[in-house]
Formats: sequence, C-alpha cells, structure tokens
Amino acid sequence: MTQLDETQPASVIEAPRHRGLDLRAVTQSRPWLPALVTAVILLVVGQVLSPGFASWNGLNQVLAAAAILAIASCGQTLVMISGDYGIDLSVGQVMSLTAIAGYMSMRGGSDYLAVGLLVAVLVGGLLGALSGVLVSWIRLPALVVTLGTMVVAQGIQMVLASNGTPAGSVPPLLNKLTTSSVLGIKWVTLLAVVFVVAMTLLTRRTRFGRMLYFVGSNREAARLSGLPVRSIVLLTFVIAGVCSGFAGLLLLSYAGQANLDLGSGYLVLSIAATVIGGTSLAGGEGSISGAATGAIAFIVINTLMLTLGVSDALRQAVVGLLLLVLLGFNARTPRLRQ
Repeated sequence: MTQLDETQPASVIEAPRHRGLDLRAVTQSRPWLPALVTAVILLVVGQVLSPGFASWNGLNQVLAAAAILAIASCGQTLVMISGDYGIDLSVGQVMSLTAIAGYMSMRGGSDYLAVGLLVAVLVGGLLGALSGVLVSWIRLPALVVTLGTMVVAQGIQMVLASNGTPAGSVPPLLNKLTTSSVLGIKWVTLLAVVFVVAMTLLTRRTRFGRMLYFVGSNREAARLSGLPVRSIVLLTFVIAGVCSGFAGLLLLSYAGQANLDLGSGYLVLSIAATVIGGTSLAGGEGSISGAATGAIAFIVINTLMLTLGVSDALRQAVVGLLLLVLLGFNARTPRLRQ
C-alpha cells in the first residue's frame, strides 16, 4: 500500500476545493455591473413591449438624457464617498440656478457660451464651497447644510427671475450639444464620457482620491493619520458644486429654455443613480463608473414607463419606491470600522 509522505505540504496532500461564484466579490470589484445588467434587462423588456424601444435612435436619446444625470451623479458620488452619511440635497436647485444664471449671462448668443459656462461652474462651485465650509469647519451634518444650500439657491433663482422667468431659446451652439451628433453619437454623450473618465482618474489615480476614500471610511482615523480632513471635505463639496453647475448648463441645452424648476427632479435621480451604482451611504465606497451606469439604468426605467404611458404621478411613485428599497439595502450593508 502506498503511503503519503507526511513531509509534503498540506496544499499538495489536500484535494483542491471548488469555489463557487462569489457574487458579492464580483459586484465589489465591478460596482457598475448591477446597474448595467438592470439597464440591459429593461431595454430587452422595452423592446418586447414596444418594438423599436431599443433601436439605435432610441438608445441614443437615452444616453443623451443619461449623460446629464451622470455628470450630476458624479458630484453626488463624491459627497457620499466622503462619509458621515452625506447626501447633497442641493443638486437639483443648483442645476436650476446655474441654468438660469448661465442663460442670462449668454444673452442668447453663441459668442458668450464660454461666459455662460464659466458663470455656471463658478456659481455651482461657490455654493459647493458654502456647503463644504459648514460641513468641514463648523461640523454641521451634510444633510442639514445642503438642505440650507438648496433653499439659498432657490432664493437666488427668485431674485434673478423677479422680473419674470427668462424667456427665449438657448444659443444655437449650446443647443447643438444635445441635438447634433458625431459618428451617430450625440455631443452631450461624448462630453459626459470625457467627464466621467476624468472624474474616475481623479478618484482612482490621484492623491486626493486616495485620501477621499480614507476620509470616507473613517474620518477620525484619517485625522489622526495627519490627513487634512477639513480641506479634503471642502474640496469635495466644491467639485460636487462644479459638477452640478456643468450639468445645469447641459440641462439648459437639453430643455431648450430656462425655468425655475428645470433641475428639480435631478435630486432624487442623482441619489438613486449613485446608490444603484454601488456607492455606500456610510462612506468610503463607491465609484464614478458605477454612478454613470446607474444613471443609464434610471433613465431607461423612466423612458420605459413613459413609453408604456405611465402617468407622471405613478412614475414618481415607482422611482421613489425603488430609491427607498435601494437605500434600505445599502444602509444594511455590514461595514467594519477600525
């Protein structure tokens, strides 16, 4: 009888173990995957229920609408990653304000497009800085602070529109961003891709990005490690405000005119897209790519319901219910705090 050599290492003696597919590990390494799968399934369902729903023309329109939400969700993602259960409640109103401010500064002419972009980005950045100072230096909860910033943005809108909501069409060059295409893809979609790639590099390939995840995982540990926690949180809110400002100007291009409620629906959608993209409410986890695919998934959901003739009230209820489910699942995710 052959005897086993007891001097052999256990890895040689033991039979290999079969490991099944670890779905949690897969989704953690690819946070965009659940949102992408959801979007694909919904596109298939839409094509079955309404032939032509998943045609290239329809998909191009979906991607153009999702592009604006993806940019807004980039800022929301940064705020959530920064931790302390932070959510930026000012996203929608900041987008509305920057759309109005940008429109007024452009005076209806394409020659002033750069001015409009600068105004939108500056207004968004300044409102983000206001929130960042109150959160990082005064140490107020982000939810309370951004709620106040939302009211401030709404008040400034009322002042700007005191003589009536700005009327008229947007400059032709700005309008082309959402109506014209290159190689069959709308310009706004290409801009969003570039923006998402840049934000991904910022969070994954820079010192600021690495510090942001550390701060979001445990602010006290980050502070004791010597990281400039206040500056990191402040810069996070400034960048989030810039994202909202840029998204507001693109939304102006998409809508074709400015109004006080232009970006009101983007608060819920940006939170939903960020959460379905894998960002943790507890902070320290999340990705820009996940938020972008989450934006696509939610635009597909909305478009499908519109195609099926679902009323505005019911669509809002469905999105709100889905958001509650996602937030509940996200909040119950176990985390190890050091």
